[in-house]
Amino acid sequence: MVDNKEIERLKRTYEAWKEEDLEGPIRKYGERVERFETRSEIPVKPLYTPLDIEGFDYLEKLNFPGRYPFTRGIYAEGYRTRTWFVRGLFGYGTAEETNQRMKFLIHQGATGLNIVFDAPTGWEGIDADNPLAMGEVGKNGVSVNTLKDMEDMFKGLPVEKLNVTWASCVGASNIPLTAMYIAMAQKRGLDISKLNGAAINDIFVGYSLNVCSLPYTHPKDALKDWCDAVEHAILHMPNWFPCSIASYEMGESGATPVQQIAFTIAAAISYTRALMERGLKAEQISPKYAVFLSCGNIFLEEVAKYRALRRMWAKTFREKFGVTLKRGLQCRIHTQTSGLTLRAEQPLNNIVRTTCQSLASIFGGTNSLYTDPYDEVVGLPTEESHRLAMRTQQIIIEETGVADTIDPLAGSYYIESLTDKVEEEAWKIVDRVEEMGGMLEAIERRYFRSLIDESYHRYLKAVENNEKVIVGYNKYHHTEELPINNRQRTPGVSPGVNALMSTTLMSFLTFQGSRPGLFNDLSAGEFCPLRIPPTSRGLRFPPLISREKDGGLSPVTQKKHQGLPLSLSATGVSPCASTVSGKWSVKKTNDK
Repeated sequence: MVDNKEIERLKRTYEAWKEEDLEGPIRKYGERVERFETRSEIPVKPLYTPLDIEGFDYLEKLNFPGRYPFTRGIYAEGYRTRTWFVRGLFGYGTAEETNQRMKFLIHQGATGLNIVFDAPTGWEGIDADNPLAMGEVGKNGVSVNTLKDMEDMFKGLPVEKLNVTWASCVGASNIPLTAMYIAMAQKRGLDISKLNGAAINDIFVGYSLNVCSLPYTHPKDALKDWCDAVEHAILHMPNWFPCSIASYEMGESGATPVQQIAFTIAAAISYTRALMERGLKAEQISPKYAVFLSCGNIFLEEVAKYRALRRMWAKTFREKFGVTLKRGLQCRIHTQTSGLTLRAEQPLNNIVRTTCQSLASIFGGTNSLYTDPYDEVVGLPTEESHRLAMRTQQIIIEETGVADTIDPLAGSYYIESLTDKVEEEAWKIVDRVEEMGGMLEAIERRYFRSLIDESYHRYLKAVENNEKVIVGYNKYHHTEELPINNRQRTPGVSPGVNALMSTTLMSFLTFQGSRPGLFNDLSAGEFCPLRIPPTSRGLRFPPLISREKDGGLSPVTQKKHQGLPLSLSATGVSPCASTVSGKWSVKKTNDK
């Protein structure tokens, strides 16, 4: 945007400034750190000028908000007509307890609800009375065993007006839990096409991070069921996003911003191809995705991450899949501030961290946001901390003015240069996955797990050596810790929840006279009797919904577990897969 003559004059002036004004103070005082770089290890120069975006084409790289490539946001009006969804994230103990917290958050101003299920329900696919669930029921999420639990969770709430997201529901648990939700709504006489919400139903992230759910032993099996769920939503639930690509989980496992968005694009490509093999068109598929991002501490890189992702998303679906529909080129992003960055040391500092992260995601143009409560690092959030997290976003909306103009950081030499660099580095990873043959092959090779482990190890080593500062942890210590208010600590971690949910389930089963499970016992020699033939694709949900309304359905399965070894996770008994000689299998281990 600067002519050649001006560029040459600028170069000469810049070199003179470096020599005459900059290098002297740096030689005299030295720089604060040995290397200035982003979390993605992109070097940061002392100053950015038009020289760093030489040849920049405004319409090609940015264009106006709401226009391809959507770098400046997917809506022309930005936040001027309405702001992002202010979300509440919750789920603990029983359905009744979660119901009360949902009502509290709505009263505090939440405009979207993200529900967390406990590990047995959301990840492992087992009931509360299963011995393998002992100690994990209702812990870090709500326990759901039957349709009645789903009804109790939403009792007194206007389901038709809510925007609900399953925040910890992947693989095997997504289909029956969504069927429960549909059955609950239909029993109220509601049209399921009117239901609003999403499922963080990203099987690739689970396998990429070496976490999977029964009954699968290979990601190909999980992908078939994933396609069933997505196809049903495409055909029958226009306001439901059946897959929110969970790059957040990658970030919380240590992935850099570049790795997060590269995973997002690579996963979207492979998912789309799997659905197109069923005869669906890319124009039908791409509007049904959402993206779930983590927002970390490196403020300006995080802003650039959102802008680069939207541009990459639009390019991918237009150039690779031929999508022309505007809605199909728009990347819809939900953000959660990074729990990985929260510290138990000086926990009130977490309020500042999450405020900065919230601002970064807003400057980046997020469509939905959950701000972590400051005490989440030590336990389930109290009402007090949940309220403060909500107030953080409300203060940003009402008092700061940052949402008054659209994409306010656009045109910054550093932001535009960094956005380009983040995109460039992310494409390298996407291209590598494509060379491998897609996400299934990348999972087999542990590609993303290796990338994350290597980069995060370097970061942790820098923290250990005090090259990276975490306030209150390796610098600026207190002699006495500030207390966290435990007076309102929720009862969801009580050991009694396990017994309560087990007793309730057994009473229900005694009344029904049987256990109507989605999957047969393993001893029957068949994983999924309800898997439908190719000629009936997308119709798997109706029989499940009918069975729900006829008597209730266990979340996924209640198996005898005979002959099936399990791997124990750090938090309990989470079945997982491992690669053995290039083949996926479930392994037995005594790890705790």
